[in-house]
Amino acid sequence: MAEAGFPDVTISTYFGLAAPPNTSPAVLDRLNSALRAISSTPDIEKKLLALNVMPMSVSRQEATSFMRQQSEKWGPLFRTLELQDK
Repeated sequence: MAEAGFPDVTISTYFGLAAPPNTSPAVLDRLNSALRAISSTPDIEKKLLALNVMPMSVSRQEATSFMRQQSEKWGPLFRTLELQDK
């Protein structure tokens, strides 16, 4: 972004797993536990780092909070640009 003339803007890419809104908390907890366990194994962590992906193991609540913060941060810009899903 600095090269484009916006030195104070930082953008990161992140990956996550989402489920339908009415998925039971027990299923969500099992999925979160499995994903956290897999992403923290040395072999998977090494492969992710080789792809310049920094594995971060977060709780469902932390992921939800992060997504909410990102929506609040970037939502106004997307609405201003009138971006639409095609």
